[in-house]
Amino acid sequence: MAEEVAEEAYHLALSELSWSQERIVVYGREYDVPRLSAWYSDSGHSYAYSGIVHQPQPIPTFVESIKQRIEETTGLLFNSVLANLYLNGSHSVGWHADNEPELGSDVNIASFSLGSTRRLRLRHYHRRKENVTINLEHNSLLMMYPPLQRFWMHELPKTKRDVGPRVNFSFRRVLAETPSVA
Repeated sequence: MAEEVAEEAYHLALSELSWSQERIVVYGREYDVPRLSAWYSDSGHSYAYSGIVHQPQPIPTFVESIKQRIEETTGLLFNSVLANLYLNGSHSVGWHADNEPELGSDVNIASFSLGSTRRLRLRHYHRRKENVTINLEHNSLLMMYPPLQRFWMHELPKTKRDVGPRVNFSFRRVLAETPSVA
């Protein structure tokens, strides 16, 4: 997208999205998730992972505009977006795959980045030494097509580099309601 549009979207994301600090339980201890998140969905479906349930909010107009551009570019349709805000290098997301049942078996993820460049690492499930590193730059789109989520995990690791905020929009198509999480 045009640089001035990307800059405006970045500033709108920082100031207008409903960011929340989630808590996660790991081995019986509760921790802050090392990033802020917001869940938006046209489908009205909630979204759950790692014991966290995101309740849907309507997709903001400027995010809808990004979604439509990605749909036009890829020919895919998305009805939801998980927005993540990484404030600095200590914010991260650990190894995971976007393979929740409500996404179906052939998951397409459109990962759109704004702000500071961060490294995404991918690692094969079975061949752990097989890995890839990708720099996610401002105003960039990374498409994760099937069967990537079935065979690869990905992470955005912490970094000691002096990095500013990064916003990521992870567009996806939710096919069914999230099962309740106990």
